Amino acid sequence: MQQQIKQQIDRLKSQGVTYVDTRWYPLEEANYLTMISGNLKNAAASRESGMGIRVLYKGAWGFSASSDLGDLKGLYDKAFDNARIAAERVLGHQDELPRLEGACVDEVRELVLSIEGRAAHYYWQALEQVFPAEYAWPGRVGRDAQDAINAALNYGYGILYSQVERAIILAGLDPYAGYIHADRPGKPSLVYDLIEPFRAPVVDRTVVAMANRHMALHLDEGQRLDEESRRGLADQVLGRLERPEAYEGKRVPLRIIVQEEARRLTTYLRQERGMYDAFMVRW
Repeated sequence: MQQQIKQQIDRLKSQGVTYVDTRWYPLEEANYLTMISGNLKNAAASRESGMGIRVLYKGAWGFSASSDLGDLKGLYDKAFDNARIAAERVLGHQDELPRLEGACVDEVRELVLSIEGRAAHYYWQALEQVFPAEYAWPGRVGRDAQDAINAALNYGYGILYSQVERAIILAGLDPYAGYIHADRPGKPSLVYDLIEPFRAPVVDRTVVAMANRHMALHLDEGQRLDEESRRGLADQVLGRLERPEAYEGKRVPLRIIVQEEARRLTTYLRQERGMYDAFMVRW
């Protein structure tokens, strides 16, 4: 079976899949006897086996599971198809952006945010497949989250907000003067703009990893992350910021990339750079 699994993983990777997670539970047989007052009341036997597969393709997740392992190729293909469909939906919305027309951002802001919202719907729908069922994740909830996963995401974003705001100020920019996110009193709009490329690689990946490694993510009586969970999450998010990613032909810590992106935006606004291309990284 292990050789068959390896063959299917290699096959999917040859089709562009960047990550495959296989959980195989070999056949187990068990006999159950029910005795009451020394008398046999019931006897039963069970045979259980199964497999769960998660696939990452073009930034989207797909999942499949079955207790019937007779068609291993079909099981892997189902996970791949789920990921492919999710990726096509997100990338389809991305293709809408170059077709937008307007003299300034104010004329296309609502359209951009609409595209972002629709793509985010499919992103979170795909991400739901990689959180363990024990968390009973209800989908993405921002404020007033009542579950551990959303509470962890919100707390992690809070840590990242402070890092992005610091980078913006040190680059000489006003964190309250945004572009896509409209200016409002007390709203750091530019922070909301610049944080977007870093949400998934810094926070989302960290929370997914912690949940699947069964690290502490618990709520207290007030439905907030308890102290142990907050400390653990903060350590993981800050640690993630120190890990390198490809940037300008080098391997650079994400914390430095945040700072460099703010400086690049500054040079663009000063017309010292012809184009500002936002940082992108694979999941």
